[in-house]
Amino acid sequence: MKKEKSQYSESTNVPGISEFFVQKLLKKLKTLPEKVEEIGEKTAFQWVNEMLALYQGYRNFLSANHEEHFKKAFQQKILVLTNQSAVLKYCYDKPRGYAGDFGAMELIWSGRQGPKYCGYTGLGAYLNAFTLETDNCRANEYRVYYLKDRLIKGSYKIIASIGSGSALEIVEAVRDGYLKDSEIHLFDQDDGALDTANFGLRDFSGRLVIHRGNVLRTILKEKEKGFDFIYSSGMFDYFDITSAKKLTQRLWSKLAPGGCLLITNAHPENPTRLWVEYVTEWDLEYKDSDEMKSMSEDLNDLKNADIDMDPYGVYQYLSLYKR
Repeated sequence: MKKEKSQYSESTNVPGISEFFVQKLLKKLKTLPEKVEEIGEKTAFQWVNEMLALYQGYRNFLSANHEEHFKKAFQQKILVLTNQSAVLKYCYDKPRGYAGDFGAMELIWSGRQGPKYCGYTGLGAYLNAFTLETDNCRANEYRVYYLKDRLIKGSYKIIASIGSGSALEIVEAVRDGYLKDSEIHLFDQDDGALDTANFGLRDFSGRLVIHRGNVLRTILKEKEKGFDFIYSSGMFDYFDITSAKKLTQRLWSKLAPGGCLLITNAHPENPTRLWVEYVTEWDLEYKDSDEMKSMSEDLNDLKNADIDMDPYGVYQYLSLYKR
């Protein structure tokens, strides 16, 4: 059972505290360029992160009504600055309907490779660089490398990526000369994402099968039941635990004996939640480790289940192995 969090009493001047915190953060963000020049990028970014961590702790004590006020005060003052950043404005505008689309992943990936100072103003460029150095963006980059490593070391013949986006990890693996004899199935409903993946895999020598349309209907109607490796690197973040368990069961039925089903999901203690949720309104269905473990319940022929956490405390990786 989850422990209920403590909250401020109704007599506490939470609106006043919230306004004070927002004004302090506003000043700090406005002076970020000068701080970078004065004390260096790493120290200046940590200077902001420490304040955000303090505010996340404050947020944890707020009732729903108080948090609504805090978020409103935050967004009224801060969004005018953060929307000067290329990646933050893209995520906030949600041109494809949600914040974590393949375009956002591409911006984070390319920004992590550099150049990261990209914005509509000078301040926006600094806020863009700051965001790309947060644990959330580092974890998204790490996820590409983690999945690439799993694809390479697994020596799988038939692979299915569910909610594939632009399949960055597959593109990177193929560019490095791996997966030559594999059969790869990409399932996504975003034509732009699949077209980007298809272009990135234009020199792929194996068999590439692209499944366009509603991801769930497409994969669940797929007659093929012999996938050696099925993975979903972001889709489960948008399902509650009840729906996630049902989806796990259905995907499990598509897995060949000896295969692996890999599911990623953000952890509720993601250290950059406040920045992500308030600045971009990127809201996820976070699941704790117990909820992740529960997704392996009632799976026939389950050999074992492992959970890995990335070094940033953002994403969990649940690996389910079939006998």
